[in-house]
This record gives sequence, structure tokens and C-alpha cells, in this order.
Amino acid sequence: MQQTLDRIPDFSRKILAANVYFRRADELGKAWSRTSKEVTGYKKTDEYARMFVEIEKVKQEFAERNSGYYLKVNIGTRSLETRIQKWNSLRSVGRTAREFIDSCRQEFSDSVYKVMPDSIEVERFRAFLRRYEFDKDRVPTVATPGLSKHGQLRAFDFKVMKGRRMIAGANSASIPTKWD
Repeated sequence: MQQTLDRIPDFSRKILAANVYFRRADELGKAWSRTSKEVTGYKKTDEYARMFVEIEKVKQEFAERNSGYYLKVNIGTRSLETRIQKWNSLRSVGRTAREFIDSCRQEFSDSVYKVMPDSIEVERFRAFLRRYEFDKDRVPTVATPGLSKHGQLRAFDFKVMKGRRMIAGANSASIPTKWD
């Protein structure tokens, strides 16, 4: 996790990621992206084999309900490198990070925090971090680096196809106009 944070140069994006890690501290070990060696091992498990069976069921049901259309599925993992690059470049992350920093500043200005906080003030700020909620309409469109289900091979991108033409892709912006 520290190595990942070291590769996020923008302060607000780094702090946003650190807050997500803080909030999910109890699950970081099991939620962290798999290494390439772990992915290779996972591909040999019964869980992975069952996943393919379930994906085929979804594709079949979709085709039956939507004549002339079919689903294409990207089952590959997304590397931590890719996650970090997207975290560092996507506007949605930058916007959310700035809003988070602004909320932290507001917390400090609304409350009486000393220059050298005592244990009560530290706990008050921890409570603020735990209860902080992102604006539901303005969350990052990419998972925090290291915590993507794609990086664990437990999430997939579906695309709606008609012949060779993609009708709806994995871009979250297309959900209301194309998927719905």
C-alpha cells in the first residue's frame, strides 16, 4: 500500500487513496489486487472455472432476451500499474480528491482543533474520516489502486454487441444513454 501511495504524486489524490485504505483497513489483505503469480494460481481453481460457467449463463440469457444482440466479456485482470495510471490521470478522481480535501479543511475550520492535536482531537478527525461520504453523483470512475475487483479477477466488463458493432461499452458515462 505504501509503495502504491508513493506512486501518486498529486497530494489530494494521494490523501483520497489513503483515506480509502484507512476506511477499508480490516479488509486490505483480502481485497488487494492479485500479483501475476497469484492470478496464475487462481486460474487453476474451481472458483475460476465456476465463474466461466456463470458468465456463459449470463451471455446466453442476454442473447435470448435481446434478439440480434450478444454480450462480449473482458475477463482479463487489470494490473496495479494500470490502476495507478488511471488514478493519477482521470478527472473524476481529481475532482473527488479536491472535494475531499475541501471537506477536511472545512472540518478543521468548523471544529476547534489545536495546532498540536491531543488524542481526543485525533479520534474526532478519525471519526470524520470514517463517516465521510462522497457525493453519489460524483465518485471516481475508477477503483482506488490496489482495490479493484478487476485486479482480483472477480469483476468483468460487458459490452453489448450487434454483429461486429459495439452498441454499449464499459464506459460508465454510457449507462444512462445506452445500457438503460
